[in-house]
Amino acid sequence: MEVIPEPAPVIPRQRARDRWWRIAGYGLFWTWHVIYLLFFWLGFVPIVLPGLSEAVLAGLIPLDWLVPPLILGLVPIAGVALGATVFRRRPRGLLALGYGVEAPVLILVLVRFLALREATPLVALLLGLLGVGVLTLLWQLLDTRLAARATWLKALHFAGAVVLLGINLYAALWLAFFALPVLVGGLRGAVEAIISVFRYPPPLDPIRVIPSSLFAVLGIALLAFTATLFFGMPVAAPVLAIRAWRRAAAMMGRRTLAGLMTLMGLIAIVLAFVVIGRQTQPAAYALLKEPPRTLAAAQALAKEDETIRQGLLNAYLAPYRYTSAAGDDKSIENMYRIFVGFPDAWAERIQDAYDAVAQPFVYAPSGMSAAAPQDGGRESRGLGTLQADSAAAERLYQRYFDAPINKREREAVVRSVRSTWSGDQAQQAWQAVDEHDVRLVTQTVTLSERGAYADVELYEVYQNETPERQEVVYYFSLPESAVVTGLWLGTSSAREGRSTFRVSPRGAAQQVYVEQVQQRVDPALLEQVGPRQYRLRVFPIEPARWSSSGASRENFKRTGPELHLWMTWRVLAQDRVLPLAQLTEHRNVYWDARSAREINGKRYAGDDWMPASVPATTAAAATWRVDFANGQTVIAEPKPMSSAPALPRDLRLAVVVDRSRSMRDHAAEVDAAIARLRGVRAQGASVTVFLTASEYRGEPPLALDLDLVKPPHLDYVGGQKPSELLAQFEALRGTLLDKRFDAVLVLTDEAGFELGDAKVTLAPSDAPIWMAHLGGKPSLGYDDATLQVIQGSGGGAAGSVEEALARIAIALDGRGVPGAPVPRDWADGYLWTVMPTESLSAPPTLPDDDPLAAVAARRLILAEMYRGRANLGKLATLDQLHVIAKKQGIVTPYSSMIVLVNAQQEKRLDTLEGAADRFEREAERVGTTVPTITAVPEPHEWLLLGLVGLYLVWTLAQRRRRGLLASRERT
Repeated sequence: MEVIPEPAPVIPRQRARDRWWRIAGYGLFWTWHVIYLLFFWLGFVPIVLPGLSEAVLAGLIPLDWLVPPLILGLVPIAGVALGATVFRRRPRGLLALGYGVEAPVLILVLVRFLALREATPLVALLLGLLGVGVLTLLWQLLDTRLAARATWLKALHFAGAVVLLGINLYAALWLAFFALPVLVGGLRGAVEAIISVFRYPPPLDPIRVIPSSLFAVLGIALLAFTATLFFGMPVAAPVLAIRAWRRAAAMMGRRTLAGLMTLMGLIAIVLAFVVIGRQTQPAAYALLKEPPRTLAAAQALAKEDETIRQGLLNAYLAPYRYTSAAGDDKSIENMYRIFVGFPDAWAERIQDAYDAVAQPFVYAPSGMSAAAPQDGGRESRGLGTLQADSAAAERLYQRYFDAPINKREREAVVRSVRSTWSGDQAQQAWQAVDEHDVRLVTQTVTLSERGAYADVELYEVYQNETPERQEVVYYFSLPESAVVTGLWLGTSSAREGRSTFRVSPRGAAQQVYVEQVQQRVDPALLEQVGPRQYRLRVFPIEPARWSSSGASRENFKRTGPELHLWMTWRVLAQDRVLPLAQLTEHRNVYWDARSAREINGKRYAGDDWMPASVPATTAAAATWRVDFANGQTVIAEPKPMSSAPALPRDLRLAVVVDRSRSMRDHAAEVDAAIARLRGVRAQGASVTVFLTASEYRGEPPLALDLDLVKPPHLDYVGGQKPSELLAQFEALRGTLLDKRFDAVLVLTDEAGFELGDAKVTLAPSDAPIWMAHLGGKPSLGYDDATLQVIQGSGGGAAGSVEEALARIAIALDGRGVPGAPVPRDWADGYLWTVMPTESLSAPPTLPDDDPLAAVAARRLILAEMYRGRANLGKLATLDQLHVIAKKQGIVTPYSSMIVLVNAQQEKRLDTLEGAADRFEREAERVGTTVPTITAVPEPHEWLLLGLVGLYLVWTLAQRRRRGLLASRERT
């Protein structure tokens, strides 16, 4: 009988495979978990988590930012618990648990925790799908009786398996770009980290040395080990997902139905990515790129306001929401060139492919930064697309919505700046948005009453609460008759050591200030930017210094050095009160209950910068007169506004209506003003209404008879600067047969100053221009050309229509005063007359060196501006005005006060004061408070940061360096 040989036994081969599975499963799983948990609980928890928790409790960071570190800590613990129980004898299950459940969760959480500040809807969808997929795989691994479950449960599991398949295929494709360079670069980074640990000698405190050194060693080990595991993720993750999907499909029983459901599920995921991932900024810019040319087009554009708002807001906050902009980021290309050594052409192709895959994290450029004008906003040139589009969106938003984006969208901006794991970063950004960079430590207002006037001194002490130098900016208004008489800076309260002011041509003073700010040297600048508006800038408020206390290993803040400021002004008594400065806007400075604030020795606890006025005890209004050496006399007589004469019956009045969007809040006041003007018209006056139009209105500005103005004409759209209002008035006026007007009344509000340089040319006006600011709130100021035309015309700014009409009546009535070529004016309870001294026979009541001569000099300068309005562009005329201001030591529209602290600055100012452009101020935006956002690392950086070890080792090295420097300072 033939003997059939037995087949070779397969048991040894099977045993060999099982042995390798056990080595791979148990070895990789338990080694990584031991290192990770030691690193997390001995390093991350005591060093990072306390500060994060304190920031959350303090309200600096949203509560949900505690979720990522909790996941980072609890997921591996849950993995260890499952590995020690359910998967104790299942090495393949351990690998599935590690690669299919824990690794995707930890990687995505690290990316969310370290790289992305505010999650976009697409990122939130991605994280949600990841959660569904991971739970599905975990369900399949844990439920041994899944095949026997109810049909609806198996269908639910299959749907989750489809999600797992789709999200893992996407994640594997995304991670594949990083696997090779991260493996090579991670190992190289570990070596560099080891060297950095020993580069700086550790502090002598053993309580800090032992845990910090252990933390460093564990971090380096974790970094190297994770880099090797990361290399296998692009293969392991999709294999696990496909196996889970196949098992779920087999349990469904119907392959055709399972295949169809899978296809439909994957298509649904792709469609969700496309729909939710559509970024709105390209659409918003496309809508605004070409202003509407018809009223119908403008009305259609208005229906897209929400799309425009969301698009511009997304562009403005792009540096918070995205890691990079498409076309800007070359990190993948550089990683393959530097770490792996690929040729440039190969690396470029890989970068292009990555840009297509990484759309959830990449910003789609809109093109607005390339086309938007550089009009005084945050400069875009030289910046990346994220920052450039952010700056352009800020300008477009204000141009269209007529409001600063960081104020109108404050809630969204605050939410974005608070979205960070770092309490310090959140506090700095939030402080910038809320103007809480510099604390007003002390404020003392002292009034010295002297007859008809009072000298007011403001003394303030500032202290920076951020780690960066800050500029304090005040926009404020004074009574129109008040004059600023002094400005000083000091590093202590000692008056004898403070730096004093110098009255300089406005252009030269501004240029020196800007140059010194760039060189980080102390200057202060006080300018007049309106008929009664001023701007004060102080720089630098030195930063707070941070150091670490030895035993507790906690950060504490040493406050920065104090900066002391003194400012004085002179104000006339009005109706038994003394008016004070009224703050229009402040930037980077704040006060609270801790601020010590006093007015004439009494504590002041109001929310305002200072009260509107204080009672006068001895000062009282009186008539006085000053004769000046140039042959002109200024006379001030106390008169109530109610004593103004009636408007002439033959008055020809032009009324310019600002139809910017911000005027919607004053629509009722505009209607009341129109009704009041109809009363003027009924008395015989001629009233022509000029309706302005922004570029987004879709129709040109209109000139109508008052009786033809209807409600549809008073629709408010877009934003306009005061200069644009006047330019449109002059253009329309040129189309009329009779171009003569006795006065121009502009109905506007406080908005428009920050829209930047409008690039319009304004000619001198032959009729006084009066800006009536509805709502009683003055604007921040005017650009120089607008201010020159207003004041050169003999006009000014009024807080109401009634005040403007009264001052127009006084000026027209004053034409009959013998020898007074300058129209009379009423301001702050006084009737002001400027006339040649030779036409008066009585002697002056005050000499030209009396303190009230400074107040009179301000009125004299206005009179000279009116007389020389055709020559205000000539240096000779402006120099004559500056001579008056310099002699009296006051701030005027053409003369500013600047405080310099060294001889080099003085020499530079001497040079600029002789330049031909010494009176030309550059249009600029000052005290911008939304931080330049550069906190998001590039992808190659945040993936290495996502491996935690290298980042925290770097943190340790920085702490050791600061500790060494601190110990040297103490020594």
